[in-house]
Amino acid sequence: MSLKDTLIEKLESQIKAWDKEIEAKKAEAEKKAADAETEKAGVRLEEEMMESVHALQEHIASAKKKISKIREAGEERLNGIKKQIDAWLK
Repeated sequence: MSLKDTLIEKLESQIKAWDKEIEAKKAEAEKKAADAETEKAGVRLEEEMMESVHALQEHIASAKKKISKIREAGEERLNGIKKQIDAWLK
């Protein structure tokens, strides 16, 4: 498997993990909102969870942009991109 394929696979795997985390956070927010005693508490909770969801969605968008860069990159740029991705995913 080439470095390009490895990097794409790594980012696509991370996107899937973030998608699962988004779904879990959404489910958690819905459950907690339903369990909240007051609408105000539910709204605050939902806002907090949606902030987490939006942050994860931004990660996914960034990862997709990086995948595009990887696909367009020549072999000489892949090592630099790999270092960026490794640092980003730590």
